[in-house]
Amino acid sequence: MVFIQTFEVRWSDLDANRHVANTAYSNFMIATRMGFFRDSGFLQEDFERHRIGPAIISEEFHYLRETPPDGLLRVDVELAGLSADERFIQFHHSVYHPDGSLAVFARCTFCWIHLDTRKVREAPPGLAAILRKLERAQDFRELSKADAFPVGLPRRRRLDSL
Repeated sequence: MVFIQTFEVRWSDLDANRHVANTAYSNFMIATRMGFFRDSGFLQEDFERHRIGPAIISEEFHYLRETPPDGLLRVDVELAGLSADERFIQFHHSVYHPDGSLAVFARCTFCWIHLDTRKVREAPPGLAAILRKLERAQDFRELSKADAFPVGLPRRRRLDSL
């Protein structure tokens, strides 16, 4: 199933150049993901009951066409990757103008965290089943922890070492 939401570009979504700010695109994508979970029957109360929440690991944006003020955008979500234990997830988002042209393409990788222990955990069964129903990207693949946390990132770098 393809899940799509429509958003009106508001004045507060614009940056100093009077085009949609990157943070606004990110917020539209978050709202689309959470809308997918809600419309699939996994509500905010379910996240709370399972003491689970999504934690973004990385977001990568490709800006293809400018979005003018007062426009409408349609944002879709598809499953691009999932670990065998459903702890790590990657979504693709396409953001479309009303004429159907692609404005932005994004990849978002995240994990589920336990809200009390703050540790990565697997998706509860109901949520895992919902994830498996989402439309899969053409390049869908099974994710590993290394996909979520690539080798070579400067994780141990500290300001006081500079």
